[in-house]
Amino acid sequence: MSYKNFEELLDNANLNKTEFSKLSEIPYQTVMNWNNSNSVPKWVASWIKNYEEAKDLEKIVQILKPYIK
Repeated sequence: MSYKNFEELLDNANLNKTEFSKLSEIPYQTVMNWNNSNSVPKWVASWIKNYEEAKDLEKIVQILKPYIK
């Protein structure tokens, strides 16, 4: 994946590079170095997709929480 694609995925997920770094436990400098090589590890796309799905699930849980006993 290109660095530009990575940035687009982050934007779509409403994440910035600092947040991604902290959540994924990847040093921020490593994330920034991906720009130099214009190569982002393959797992990153699926990580961001899973992050987005987890956020969506959390929204659903919060909506249903009053009805769960």
